[in-house]
Amino acid sequence: MPYTRPFVTRFLVGHAGDSSKRRLLLAVRPIDTFTSRPAVAPMRVELKELPHLQPVRNQSGFFCFEAKVEKDETSTLAGEFTLIAEPDPVVANWFFMEPPTGKPWSFEFTRKVTLPMKDPANPNEPTRWPQEPIRWAPNPSYPFPENSTLVRGVVQGPGQDPPKLPGIVVRATYKQTTTDPQATRPTIDHTIATQSDEKGEFVLFFQALPEPTQKITVTAVKNGQQIEQSPEIKEGKTTSKVVFAFP
Repeated sequence: MPYTRPFVTRFLVGHAGDSSKRRLLLAVRPIDTFTSRPAVAPMRVELKELPHLQPVRNQSGFFCFEAKVEKDETSTLAGEFTLIAEPDPVVANWFFMEPPTGKPWSFEFTRKVTLPMKDPANPNEPTRWPQEPIRWAPNPSYPFPENSTLVRGVVQGPGQDPPKLPGIVVRATYKQTTTDPQATRPTIDHTIATQSDEKGEFVLFFQALPEPTQKITVTAVKNGQQIEQSPEIKEGKTTSKVVFAFP
């Protein structure tokens, strides 16, 4: 019968395998403004102009975009791109994307970003974001806990059968207990904002109330015109049927 003996040598020869260096371009983690934590809803995160550049989601919930680095240590991707960070419209259709400061609200889930970033690995930047982090604000379909303090209402036009007005900014300022140990007062004036949805409905949430009840002013703004309502909020309750009727 044949006998096979393994080949034995006193020498070990190492061969370098194929390798490539990659650089972090952008890391994105949408924040749920109600929980102040990373959003847990199913979502789509991609760069519109680079559909084949798929991000890798790490254990911290960041969607990390990486690109191959050439020999001169520079990324091959540069320019302005459109970031899409959208919750699943079928199973998680309960968010708006908050606009950057000074920008208008919309129903889009996109943001312009310029690559390469100045310092995408800066650990002090929570989302590796060059301007402001991505924040998702609850819309009226959001699954709030039963003990949430809310104001719900509708924005409409004139007439016997008034049309419902979508995309109208609604905001309120209320007294909130501060958690800042350096604060000189126990409460601060905290401003929140949202917009009406396709049905003209809106919802505002309130947290850390210093008293069980509080009188607030809610303002709706349409083309520079403002209408105010002054409901009373109660901790753990929903104040509903707040109506803004624009002429």
